[in-house]
Amino acid sequence: MVKDVTINSLKLLGEKKNEGTLALTSRSSPNTYVLVNQDHWNKNLSQLACQYLGFEGVFATVSGPLYESPSVDVPAEAESVVCPANATNITDCWYSEIKVGHINASEIISIVCCPVNPCNISGPPLGLESGALPDSAFSESSCHLAHCSRGGRLNSKSAWLPDSTDPSPWMQVQFESSYIVTAITTQDISGKLRP
Repeated sequence: MVKDVTINSLKLLGEKKNEGTLALTSRSSPNTYVLVNQDHWNKNLSQLACQYLGFEGVFATVSGPLYESPSVDVPAEAESVVCPANATNITDCWYSEIKVGHINASEIISIVCCPVNPCNISGPPLGLESGALPDSAFSESSCHLAHCSRGGRLNSKSAWLPDSTDPSPWMQVQFESSYIVTAITTQDISGKLRP
């Protein structure tokens, strides 16, 4: 059954007050919380959600089973959240509620709200420069001669260069656990750092 419903309230499910899996209620069912599907969700909606919860801003929007959280009242997902262009509160918005028997945890929205503004970058580097991540964590679409992705570390004596015939070059790093990446620094071949 699909119906358009206006958002009544929301909360974060998890152990921390400023981050967790997002759950919300509708005006027609103010005591029944449902999870939020990532379909059509964006940073502006996360910003409105964090402001509704009393925080200054949003630090990150993530999807997937990253937070241990209690189950919701009914196995349902709020999909396609829509707000008017001038919305200043998440309760100005509505969604299509789709009842499902099994919730796809990989498509559920979680947010991390900032207790102060601006959201400051925090946390240690992930090991791309220091070598804490092994060379085996790197992969690439192609290499020019011996200039493969392991040379793509910051301040490396080498550099990653894709093959000149590669139409869509990419380099990928595989992490062994989940991280919220708050900043990325790149470096061109001349050694200039770029945030």
